Amino acid sequence: MHDIWQNILTYLKIQFGTLDWGKLLHELAYDADSPLIFSSGMFMFMFVIFIVIYALLRNKSLPRTIFVVAFSYYFYYKSSGFYFYLLLIVSLVDFMLAYLIYRNNVKAGLLTEEQVQKRKLPVNRLLLGLSLAVDLGILIYFKSTNFFY
Repeated sequence: MHDIWQNILTYLKIQFGTLDWGKLLHELAYDADSPLIFSSGMFMFMFVIFIVIYALLRNKSLPRTIFVVAFSYYFYYKSSGFYFYLLLIVSLVDFMLAYLIYRNNVKAGLLTEEQVQKRKLPVNRLLLGLSLAVDLGILIYFKSTNFFY
């Protein structure tokens, strides 16, 4: 078993020793002429790497969640380019509004789901409405202006 790992490490040293890092970075960056397609070899290669790292993080909830989110954002960036920034902005706005709802519940002393359901705070409804307005507003804007075509 030790010999197998030694052979793999030797092979990787040879490959990475001759690897053109500039070409690798170019390959990992977004290319409008060649976006990442889910049926491509690059996607399959990256998906295998994703599965291996995900399996290694199976008992670590927070690092695994961060890894999945980061990898998801990268795949979206690699396949869509500019629209990645739009997704990032929407995600941050929704996260911040959800955090404000959480803080509101904590300040009101509502710590369990049952307590939250019994006493619905108007500020929480306003924040939820704001989140929906941002998300649906962006969706309606891009759909109705034929932005993609």
